[in-house]
Amino acid sequence: NCPRVQDVAAVNVQSQQADIVWNSSSDASSWYYMYGLKDSVVFDINNAELAYEDSISLTNLMANTEYDIFIMSACDNGENSEVVKYTFATLCDPISTLPYRESFDTYGGSGSAYYPNCWYRKYVSTSSTTVSYPYIYSTYFNTAPASLYMYGLTSTPTYSVAIMQPFDDNINLNTLQVDLSLRTATLTNYLLVGVMTDPDNVSTFTVVDTLYCTATSVFEPKTSSLARFSP
Repeated sequence: NCPRVQDVAAVNVQSQQADIVWNSSSDASSWYYMYGLKDSVVFDINNAELAYEDSISLTNLMANTEYDIFIMSACDNGENSEVVKYTFATLCDPISTLPYRESFDTYGGSGSAYYPNCWYRKYVSTSSTTVSYPYIYSTYFNTAPASLYMYGLTSTPTYSVAIMQPFDDNINLNTLQVDLSLRTATLTNYLLVGVMTDPDNVSTFTVVDTLYCTATSVFEPKTSSLARFSP
């Protein structure tokens, strides 16, 4: 009997590398593994690599790509465990070319299932809703066929956060400006523009500007400078 690995996870994920970690029984001191593009690899122990620690570092990966990894425990009693399959995705490459443009018009649909591949999103609410805000929205748009729909309530409180992929380290954020078109149904609504150091932690969001509309139900051009951001 040889227990299989548990709690497989991808950590320290970047655009071209990732660390894979897992928990395993003390009966195992080595592990066979194989990895490749999602749905393109079938585990074969004869072609598998061997790890002697319960973690491995994968390099030379492709950005914004899903991978499958298969892991099998090799126990000290000479037996092998069942194979465990785990799927993970690498991050997108940082934005390195300016200007960067996003019209939200090329994602093929509308609703919470549609969102820019390389962006993150956060929806914070005390209500029981399960909708993933923000998302691509086709009812109103500045350029056809879609826009980005964000939702918030001050009374709940409820807010949604749209987070671009990171900029390359060679680009100074405080030299940039954000140009966008903003539409609202209520003049008390506003949009916060800022910088976030950790997309998984809303508390790392630093507000640089607050944008309001002067009219309802029309798109208005807005410009926000990041010059006030201090790294």
